Amino acid sequence: MKGNKIQREMAEYRIERLFSLAKESLDPKSPMHGLGKRYIHIAEEISTHYRVRIPNSIRLYICRTCHNPLVPGISAKVRVVSDKGYVAYVCRCTAERHVFYK
Repeated sequence: MKGNKIQREMAEYRIERLFSLAKESLDPKSPMHGLGKRYIHIAEEISTHYRVRIPNSIRLYICRTCHNPLVPGISAKVRVVSDKGYVAYVCRCTAERHVFYK
């Protein structure tokens, strides 16, 4: 049981680290430019292999269709729909992710 807990913690750490690397890779000056999708794909494989859920703080900022990290101003446009109470992140592939705040 103890080894299982350590594996899960390590998997969660790796998922968080891969997401941060994916966000960094969106910068055109970065030497790892364009690897964001690959990092997200590896993070999803880790989560399925170790049966660990990707945290909501990360999952909300991944596009459902193209699996790009959604970074405001770089890979996504941000709209506030105040009458319905959500923020819409519009990806380059025109998919929308709604994050509710009410």
